[in-house]
Amino acid sequence: MSAWNPALSISALPNELLVSIAAAGQEGRVPDLRPVFKSEWTLSHVSRHFRDVITGAPALWTLVEANLNANGSVEILRLYLERSGGCDISATLKHGWTAKGTERNLIAERLRQLVSQINRVWRLSIVLDSSHSVEVLLPFRDVAAPKLQYLEIIRDHIDYSRWDSVELFSAGAPELTFLKMDGFKPELPVPPWTASLTHLEFWGGQDGGDAGEDATVILSAITAKCLSLVHLYLDINWMDPSGCRFHIPPLKTLHISISDSEDEDYLLGIVDLFDTPALTKFIINNAFCEQIFEVFSAASFPHASFPALTSFSFVNGGPCPCQSGVPFSDSIPLPPLSLFPALSSITLINQCLTVTLVRDILAQPWPLKSVTLCPQDRTLDDVAAAVRDGIQSQLQCGHTPPTFRLSPPLFSFIGALEADGVDIEVFDPARIVSSFDWRSASIVWSSRTDAMFIESCT
Repeated sequence: MSAWNPALSISALPNELLVSIAAAGQEGRVPDLRPVFKSEWTLSHVSRHFRDVITGAPALWTLVEANLNANGSVEILRLYLERSGGCDISATLKHGWTAKGTERNLIAERLRQLVSQINRVWRLSIVLDSSHSVEVLLPFRDVAAPKLQYLEIIRDHIDYSRWDSVELFSAGAPELTFLKMDGFKPELPVPPWTASLTHLEFWGGQDGGDAGEDATVILSAITAKCLSLVHLYLDINWMDPSGCRFHIPPLKTLHISISDSEDEDYLLGIVDLFDTPALTKFIINNAFCEQIFEVFSAASFPHASFPALTSFSFVNGGPCPCQSGVPFSDSIPLPPLSLFPALSSITLINQCLTVTLVRDILAQPWPLKSVTLCPQDRTLDDVAAAVRDGIQSQLQCGHTPPTFRLSPPLFSFIGALEADGVDIEVFDPARIVSSFDWRSASIVWSSRTDAMFIESCT
């Protein structure tokens, strides 16, 4: 019997199976310009037979990525565009800083390779780190993108002093449903294709004064056209709580990041800007304890109402930005059932009023089904005690406590209560915090220090 030869066995694989293996390697791949394993590229270099099979399958070459400043990366872009044939493509492009006009002309010429194929692009992400970023985007100004569904235009550094206006796809993008702009804004009047959006994100909004007014005017103009908008994410460093209001009847999910240097009434004013009767999930970043207390203690909102809200989350990536530095102790007088009649879930991450809110939740008839907690280090013991006492009190009264989702340190304190029939789960707070900072390379939970920290991209 001849010895088994793995090389011969692999080379004998049917062509269809080789293509399936390459396709499986692409599943779940996140667009990334850093060196990562690309199954189609690797397998096409195994042998001449593999090359013929893989390059002859256009659907394997539809994940297009290129650094426009690198000659080799641009050449690979050309190969992917050729090999993908007539298939729809997803494109991720990066452009770094260039000082010379001749270099910018070269970048524009390279970009036209993709622009010439824009009728095939269904997903487009452009990451820019350049003082000439608007100039780089000019090739996309007057074209139509008939299949484009997903668009990201991102400045790869935080600069709240700039929020550049860009004009894109003036000839139309009728299928566009997802738009994310970081450091950019569409020109007024807003383009007609905003009407089809269901998901809208604005990051890095300008700070204060006319800039803040400019942000709210643009957002109001866009949301007025978005008759099907379901998800809205706003990272605006300052918004005028008495400015433009947002009437968005179909909105289901709202994420907002607010300034952490405003007074205790600021959050109440911001929340009242949103007329979103169908909203079910509301996540707020950077609010501090006095602001949250004002929201929950309000008798009513002058304009807004939240009859369908089921989930309310208050998240801080670091310590609570409260003004006093002393754990919050005021009690909420009554459950805010008139404000949020359908509320069934509360999440508190790095909030110093966690002890107070937990105590009030379990002492009053709040119809909550889920409570998610990640307290600050200094309040860990007090929160654990409040959870224990509240659960025991509810059990003694014959009530069913809500399900608790706890950070690892808090879970280690009170996980034994599961023996009493209480549903307690452990969760990773980093997964929630990461949604507020896409620039973080990784978010690490350290059980040794009981602290959360963000490792910045290098």
